[in-house]
Amino acid sequence: MARTSSLRDPIARRVVIMSDAGAGSSQGGGSQGVGQQVDPGRKYGTMVNNNVNHWKCIFCYKVLTAGISQLKQHLVGGYKNARKCSICPEHFRVELQNYITRRAEERAVLTMKYQPAVHEDDLGW
Repeated sequence: MARTSSLRDPIARRVVIMSDAGAGSSQGGGSQGVGQQVDPGRKYGTMVNNNVNHWKCIFCYKVLTAGISQLKQHLVGGYKNARKCSICPEHFRVELQNYITRRAEERAVLTMKYQPAVHEDDLGW
């Protein structure tokens, strides 16, 4: 079979895995409502033994045991928690970095929105 022989080539193997991984997989749980965005980190990793904390990189097959955030850090690089994936293509890194930055900004806005205003009278001086 041609597919089996092409799996000996590491690049062809990654292409087959990526095409089999599918963005519509149910890994990572949670129901996605209308308009909710799917975390792009889940497209580039597979959950190991249905454990939400264990993810395998689809490029280098490294198993990361600290959740999806560590997988994204592994793919993007530049974090002390995870070693940078040497095989991950640059356009995936850029996509994930943009997502991480955008989510951090959204969380900061939400935090500011719900922080109560502090007045001098509240300090008790």
